[in-house]
Amino acid sequence: MADPNTPNSIELSITLQFQDYLKALFWHIYWKQKTRWFFIVFILLLAILIHSQGVAIFLVIFLVVYPAVIYLSAEKSWQSNNSVQQHAQYTFSKTDVKIESETFHHRTEWINIYAAYEHANSFLIYSSRRTFFLIPKKFFSNQPQLEAFRSLLKSALGAKAHFDN
Repeated sequence: MADPNTPNSIELSITLQFQDYLKALFWHIYWKQKTRWFFIVFILLLAILIHSQGVAIFLVIFLVVYPAVIYLSAEKSWQSNNSVQQHAQYTFSKTDVKIESETFHHRTEWINIYAAYEHANSFLIYSSRRTFFLIPKKFFSNQPQLEAFRSLLKSALGAKAHFDN
């Protein structure tokens, strides 16, 4: 049953910056993919038991090389995707999500949304396990609009909506 306090629609005017995109990508890779990191920690512990030199190499790769590769991949992806960089109008209603920009128009019903995650700076609305729409919190006009958006996500997605608090 829909929450009567959920607004009919929320409109946001968004122009993403590279830093928004980069933060979301790091969150997606490091935190959402928890099972992958559990496996990496397991391998790390196994390496410690077997040989300490392997641990040093692993730590350099894990702490320096991997983040650098992510950054460079994000930068290349950002530069090659003009639609992500364009100013866009997002409309979230009780039935669907619409995104419109100068060269891009997208509409999908909530049933097609895989999941939504809130983290410190943004909401990530996933249309599949690896594809998401980025909604930085800084584009909400005020706290009540942000709370209304959370309510809309909860109403539209139920258990597929995941919140920080």
